[in-house]
Order: sequence, then structure tokens, then C-alpha cells
Amino acid sequence: MRLLFAVVLFLVLFGLVGFAVENPDVRVPVSIGSTTYPAVQLFVVVFVAFACGVMATALIALVEGTGARMANRRLRRNLERQEAALGTARAQSEFARRGEPDALDREPSSGARPAPQRVPREFPSAPVYQPVEADPRDNSEDDDPYSGGRAV
Repeated sequence: MRLLFAVVLFLVLFGLVGFAVENPDVRVPVSIGSTTYPAVQLFVVVFVAFACGVMATALIALVEGTGARMANRRLRRNLERQEAALGTARAQSEFARRGEPDALDREPSSGARPAPQRVPREFPSAPVYQPVEADPRDNSEDDDPYSGGRAV
């Protein structure tokens, strides 16, 4: 993006300089309000118009950039508040599941849900790339998939 900006800026400045070189003696009358300037060089008028356009664009970009930064700041604060609320809710639900640390273990009453039981799980095994029935003609010992020998 910076390269594109530099190329466009170079082309515009090259055009302005070329215009000034090609039209050095062309003079035009310029009226600003009630004041009239009878003989102003044309390249000066073009340059002033270009500078006014650049300043207007810069002012608009400044206003839009300030609005975007304020919106980002507001959104960041909102996100921080929501993350804090989520952390609080998680901590409270974890505390409610654990209960009091010094509480006695009691049998659940008829209206209460029993605590979920943790069932030990088996660890997943690694895939085996060896055929179920080995080829009787192949007697190589380095063919074991767990030895790191031959790649499958």
C-alpha cells in the first residue's frame, strides 16, 4: 500500500511540474470573493487548488481516523468487561461444583442431583500399519512398525 501511495504521489507531482514547465507564461484572472487578481500564473492556480484538495482530504481522514480510534477503544473496553464477567461466571460455577472445601460428604437428598461420577478412560492407542497376517516370504526383522525401520 505504501508503494502504491509513493507511485501515485510521484505521478501527481511529476504531472504538476510538467504542467508548470509547459505553461510558464499563461496568465488568468482569479476572483476570490469581491477581490479580483487580473494576471495570476496558471500553474500557481493549479498548485493552490491541488494543495487545498490535499488539506481537505487530510482533514476528512483525520476526522474519520479519530472516529475509528474512539470506536476501537469503546469496543476494547466492552470486550474487557465481557471477559471479566465471563471469568467471574466461570470461577463461580467452578466454586459451586466443588462446594465448600471443609464440607462433610453427605448422601444427596432425594431432590438433589447426584454428583457426576468420573469414569476412567482408556488412552487411545497408536495406529498400527502392519498387516494382520504377515507375509511368510518376508523374514526381515527391521519391518516392525514400532522399530522405526522401514517407512510404510
